[in-house]
Amino acid sequence: IIRTLTAKTFEEVSTQKGKERLKDELVGKINEILTDGFIKNVYFTDFVVS
Repeated sequence: IIRTLTAKTFEEVSTQKGKERLKDELVGKINEILTDGFIKNVYFTDFVVS
């Protein structure tokens, strides 16, 4: 998760569409790792870019 997040630029995640793409990417990568079950969604409670 950290690698995926740190690889993103401000431009990639500054729009709502960019955040949706990031969520989809995280869901896919997390589900690749899980051996039992899966996740359907990722929720951001805060989104800070520095």
